[in-house]
Order: sequence, then structure tokens, then C-alpha cells
Amino acid sequence: MDTKAVDQILSEYVRVDTYPVAIKLCRDESEIPERARRPLKDMGERITVCQSYGMARRYGWVIAVGKEDQICPYGMLMMGHLPRKQQFNDGSVFEELDPHNREMWSTSAHQVPYLEYGKFPYLVVAPLHRADFEPDVLCVYGNSAMVMRMVQGAVWKNGMPVRSASVGTRDCAEIIAQAYITGEPWYVLPCNGDRIFGMAQDHEMAFTTPWSHVERILDGVIASHKGGLQRFPTPSYLRFQPQMPPSYNALREFLDE
Repeated sequence: MDTKAVDQILSEYVRVDTYPVAIKLCRDESEIPERARRPLKDMGERITVCQSYGMARRYGWVIAVGKEDQICPYGMLMMGHLPRKQQFNDGSVFEELDPHNREMWSTSAHQVPYLEYGKFPYLVVAPLHRADFEPDVLCVYGNSAMVMRMVQGAVWKNGMPVRSASVGTRDCAEIIAQAYITGEPWYVLPCNGDRIFGMAQDHEMAFTTPWSHVERILDGVIASHKGGLQRFPTPSYLRFQPQMPPSYNALREFLDE
């Protein structure tokens, strides 16, 4: 689907507070849009991957991130910009920080998805309405009701539940790598880094999906909206007679005399 058409449908039926985010994984620098900002070159700063989401969805900027633009080691590992060394995989690199919990760090390292080392040197993140490329992944931030609508759209045709798997950190991996590698939509709990550096708010969640699922999900969002119950804003039941307090009843009786 055309990115602007998708953006229009999301604006009408889901009404997210910030721009939906289009994410493209680039195998070569030539795939980077000409107008994309490069954090180190154009801003003089290295950033986190989650900051690029924040800039796209809050500022409306198109951001291209390479290894030289990143400051967060987890984002670099997730993007395949750094290799996963044995000491990271077995948890020993964290022994000084947490000497009694090496097994947990090792287990955690293997539960988070990572893109293949060296496969995608660059990441482009853009607000959906400004994306002049076909994304690999679509990410939508919103409150739990907005994300619920995206989940309902995903479930509408096949009835299969949308999953979530989190270790409470590294949501960049869950938003990008997890959706890309599994080929499935997910709903995501923003991590501390996303809250601190990407400015994700405490009321927000994220929904992420491979672009190949977007048309099906939006068909489900529209179809379920037409049913009348599954909508945002969530319909309130207002057809009832309220019970008035005694003072109101006394006033009404006085006025009726």
C-alpha cells in the first residue's frame, strides 16, 4: 500500500498522537533518501536507535542511522553493526556489574532478536507520511486502546493472537528485528532507553508489523470499526437514566410545583 494512504487510514481510524513510523533496512548507502538527516554528520551527535523513532514521530524528521551515528551498544548489536562476542553471549561481560547473575545475562542475551551482522549497514526511520520508500517495518505508538485496535485489525481475518515478548530492555530489537525476522506483528512494551532517550511516555505502547501485513491489518481495522463496538475512541454506553442525589431531586420537586 502507498505510505500516505496507510497514514490517512491510521489517522482516521486509530487517531494516534504521534506520527506512525516507517522503518527501512538498507543494504547499501545508496538506499538512503537524499533528504535524510545523518545524526553525526548533520547534527554533530551520536544517538540511540530509539531516539530516531522519537525524532521521526515527534519532529517529523527522516533519519538515517549507521554504525558511526550510534552511541548505544545494544542498538548496534541489534542492527548487526557490531558482532556478538562470546563474552556477551555467555554473560561474562556483565560480571563486574552483576557478579552473581551471569546465567541471567546469558539467557537474556539469547532471548532478544538481532539482525545478521553486517547485513544492513544503515537504518532509515521516517514519519509515515514522508516516507518515499517502501518500508520493511511499520511501528505505531499509542495508548493501550490504540494498540488494541491495531491488534484487533491483525486478528480480524485469521483469528490468530498477536504476541508480545519482552525482557524489559532493548525494545529496538523487539520493534525492528523481531518483526523483520519472524515476519509477524507484535505489540511492544517500551524499554527504559526508549523512555529516557526516545521520549516514550508512560501511557504509551507500540505496535510493530512487517510492511507485508499492513494492508490486511488495516482491512481488519476498518471492518471491525464498521461493526460499531471495536472503535477508537472506545464507545461509551450512555443510554441509561442516572440516579440523581437527594438535593437534585428536592430541587426538581420544588421547580415542578
